[in-house]
Amino acid sequence: MIQLIIAVALLAFAIDIYFGLSRRTRGMQFRFSRYNMYTLQPGTFSVTLSKHYYNLPDNQDVACRFEIAPYGYLDAIRPCENILVGGSAAFGVGSPGNAWNVSGHLREKYLADVINLAIPGWNIEQEVITLLRHLDAIRPKRILLFDGANNLALALPFDYHGYPTSADALAFYGERKYAQAIDEHFDTAPDVRRRATMLVREMLRHSVIARAVYRVAGGQQAAKASAAATGGVDVDAQAAVAVENYLAWLKVLVAVAAARGIEIHCILQPYYSYGRDGAEARNFHFYSINDTFDRYMVAAYGRLDSALSEFAGITYHPVFKEMAAESVGLFTDAVHLNGTGYGVIADKISGIVLGSRHDKETR
Repeated sequence: MIQLIIAVALLAFAIDIYFGLSRRTRGMQFRFSRYNMYTLQPGTFSVTLSKHYYNLPDNQDVACRFEIAPYGYLDAIRPCENILVGGSAAFGVGSPGNAWNVSGHLREKYLADVINLAIPGWNIEQEVITLLRHLDAIRPKRILLFDGANNLALALPFDYHGYPTSADALAFYGERKYAQAIDEHFDTAPDVRRRATMLVREMLRHSVIARAVYRVAGGQQAAKASAAATGGVDVDAQAAVAVENYLAWLKVLVAVAAARGIEIHCILQPYYSYGRDGAEARNFHFYSINDTFDRYMVAAYGRLDSALSEFAGITYHPVFKEMAAESVGLFTDAVHLNGTGYGVIADKISGIVLGSRHDKETR
């Protein structure tokens, strides 16, 4: 009898898991190609931002839904006056979807003619290669680069959580998927273990006790990993390398744009701790705060800011400095904003695409 009860319980659990998985929304999927390039799978993907991992409005989960066009971007390739390009912040990670990112606000509030070619994880090399590929089809008047954080962070041998990363830029965003896609090499056992681990985490992530234990144990592990990763590393020198790489790619884009009469606008994206007291961020629901990484990023932002201020052939917009005067509550994490925050960015840069700041009601 006991065996029967156990068998029925296991069967019920399996059925519950099966139907639970079958109801899952489609998450973000990448399409990889050579030379460190990738876009997104066309279609719709949905994800829920959890209040346990992000600083969200009213401390409530946010359901996000993004529509991806056939080429793998948020918008279709078409003739357009303005191109917005960058990484996940330009894409709109942290917002509810296409209409709530920077380009969505520019279109809705300012009737701007703009397409968004940003992809989460991109740095300037992917941005420039993509622009060179599509300039003939789009024929833009101006290009808006909304980036900075990825380029600076990828120069470090450790990530925001203090864990060592490979020197390969893909270490931050799915290098295993890249290896599978390019090398066509699949290792089933590690994949099963990874999915099993993710399942356990998903089951436990709403447990107050489990989260408390994880924060204590994970914090200690991160501290050890961070100490090992940062030992002997000259972070100022790493920042110099990151800035040099950014400027080298920017120089290529400026040369091409100048030959075509295209304006280049560099908009340095905000970083949550720049210009703030660290205690301000701790008053909000940020999942983790890495003081070592923050100090590096703030210093690296200053270095890139100085370089862009003197760079010929572009118009530089240090929006990250203006955002330091806004509430840190607009940030969902260190580099991403919520839908309202992206609207603030759109307000600040609307003059670039319109030449004025008249919104829809005054036009």
